[in-house]
Amino acid sequence: MNRRLEFLIPLIFAIAIAASGLWFFIKNLDNFLYYNELSKNGIRTGAVLMKKGMLLDGRLVRYGGSDSSGEHHFIVSFDLPDGANVTCGFGVSQTAYDSISPRDQLRVIYPPDDPEHCTLPFSIE
Repeated sequence: MNRRLEFLIPLIFAIAIAASGLWFFIKNLDNFLYYNELSKNGIRTGAVLMKKGMLLDGRLVRYGGSDSSGEHHFIVSFDLPDGANVTCGFGVSQTAYDSISPRDQLRVIYPPDDPEHCTLPFSIE
């Protein structure tokens, strides 16, 4: 009986680790596929940072310095090839948030069929 426990405990531990790895993979697979497709087929263009702030409860509440209590968020504006102006927002790392100022020029990437869902190219590549 004692020998079975010596084998069973590491086996249960290995199964738990494998199951959590599989769960993480499945949970993030759709994001991976979306950003992989965006990286291959997205349109890259220049944009202007209009606002930056912290996204708390779905609202952009602060435009100043960095804080770790919410998601760092940018709102940018850019022109489409047909001349239409688009504004989109996305989360960024604290490093990007701290190093880019409003009215700075930056590159964004967006899906050809949905320019209002843009992001920074270096955040997905």
